[in-house]
Amino acid sequence: MLDPNIRELYIEALRPPQNYTFDRAVATTFTLDLLTLLSIPLSFVKFGLKKKEDLLRDPISILEALRRMEGRFHIFCQNGYIMVPNFPNPLFNYLEKMIIEVSPPNSGGIFHPKIWVLRFVGKNEKDILYRFLCLSKNISFDKSWDTILTLEGEVRGRLFARNRALSDFIMALPGMAKKKSSRKTLKDMEWIAEEIRHVDFKIPLHFDDFCFWPLGIPGYKKFPIQENYRRFLTVSPFLTDSMLGRLARRQSENILVSRIESLKDLNQETLEKYKKVFFMDAAASVEDEETQGGSMRKPPDWHETDLSGLHAKLYVAESAGDAFIWTGSANATSAAFNNNVEFLVGLKGKKSKVGIKPFLAQKEGVTSFRDLLNEYLPPYEPISEKERIKKKLEKLLENAQRQLSNADLKAVVSSLKNGNCYDLALIFPKRFVLQNAENIDGKCWPISLKSHFGKKLDFSGHLLTQKFQNISIEEITSLFAFELKTEFKAVKVSSSFVINLPIRGIPDNRDEMILQSIVSNQDNFLRYLLLLLYEGELSYFGAGIEEKIISGEKWRENWIPWEEIPLFEELVRAYSRHPEKIERISKLISDISKTKKGTMILPDGFKALWKTFQETKKIK
Repeated sequence: MLDPNIRELYIEALRPPQNYTFDRAVATTFTLDLLTLLSIPLSFVKFGLKKKEDLLRDPISILEALRRMEGRFHIFCQNGYIMVPNFPNPLFNYLEKMIIEVSPPNSGGIFHPKIWVLRFVGKNEKDILYRFLCLSKNISFDKSWDTILTLEGEVRGRLFARNRALSDFIMALPGMAKKKSSRKTLKDMEWIAEEIRHVDFKIPLHFDDFCFWPLGIPGYKKFPIQENYRRFLTVSPFLTDSMLGRLARRQSENILVSRIESLKDLNQETLEKYKKVFFMDAAASVEDEETQGGSMRKPPDWHETDLSGLHAKLYVAESAGDAFIWTGSANATSAAFNNNVEFLVGLKGKKSKVGIKPFLAQKEGVTSFRDLLNEYLPPYEPISEKERIKKKLEKLLENAQRQLSNADLKAVVSSLKNGNCYDLALIFPKRFVLQNAENIDGKCWPISLKSHFGKKLDFSGHLLTQKFQNISIEEITSLFAFELKTEFKAVKVSSSFVINLPIRGIPDNRDEMILQSIVSNQDNFLRYLLLLLYEGELSYFGAGIEEKIISGEKWRENWIPWEEIPLFEELVRAYSRHPEKIERISKLISDISKTKKGTMILPDGFKALWKTFQETKKIK
């Protein structure tokens, strides 16, 4: 557990197993990074690339992955906690229907679980495999020490009682959505919730049993951790005295691991209940392939979004010869266990293998988790006045952010007379006033535009409609960014966030126009076509074709003209071996050809070749 030498990249944990393909996915997160979300569908397809930088270099690969995920990928996140991207990207518009913002049943809590439920289909379509991930990590590129638990299992005929809690959690998600869920989403959630009860999840190595433990949904509010333990370990970046007091009720060599900023806030009485208290060394942050290349403006004032060290949540209780472990999203705070929606998995094993001693064991010549920790020996320097002011200002902005994200905001699109441009309006509820916002400055803008196009928000009275004029069809979006700033005694604090708004008036052909803007010329169309043809196999051009196509860099240098590529033969070969590839190519051609401008993207002579191929198909 938390072995620094055994690290798994987020994207790799999502890839389909060998001989299986992606079918459906449900995920939950507190904060959501749109750039990370763009990259995730790439893990579900078989483009033969290894580096994330290669995958993100060319929008064609992302575009195709997103088109395949349409209607099969549902992301639930805390309302108003989507991060603001640094730069506009038309591909963000493809995420709008995937993202479902939710608010927890308890108005004083937050939606904080971090799980994935992935459905894979084997070569024999009757072979169904589910993968369940329980993490402490949000869907973001943040660098931190996190935990990930992976369970896999096949669908069986019988029901498994332990899966009922996971099934109930999945079914509860649409009921927390701010916007009414689509019929497709509801159908998928019901289907997965029912089928998951038949999955024979395998017990992880070194453990004897496990259980799913949601918190904060109807019927699931019981405190998960039994209190007859003899020794207890808490690993959590955020803490409250009341919860630590409950966890360390038996004062017998308990251990606490946290962040130094959180430990400073604790009462001395609380610290005395723990024999050892540790914080993670600041030098323990890691550089890793997954965290490179993220282009995000992080909201540094929000909880859990500024971490470069400890972010894991883990609890280990020892009783006689057994150890009980809980891992997942819940911090050691009263809010986590009493108000929030959270998800934990409990595991049982022998303490000699998975207890506190092996967890903190040190070995010569090998870096262990214990090697990353420093012992906390109070009194440390108390929190300064500047830090106290900063925390109060952060609370002020957090309150304003919640008011805005919970308000009945809408976006409306109207077409201009010339037919080529549109107005996009952000509409506030009638007589809407932001409370306790006299000293807050704000602005808003659709994320399809750069932030300097933002409109100032006047919080001194009723908020008025903000109109963004003369925008292109590709810039129409339901994703709106908000930026808030405040200052007191030379202490400045700011935060930014995105809300996925209900929107009316989106032109029916917007997505096709985005497609045409990316596949904007004959060269790009050919790259797209070859990518679809040669996905996951050798080609006429030999090995490594996908990397050359997706990189987009001198990909046709020293190649023969496209007219000399045996496209017809390659299409016939794909049709006989992988007919689903022909379906994707057909959809691409159909979507591109819906406008006169789009038909010009198709290379000269290709339309005749495609027509001949279609006729050949009918004969066969």
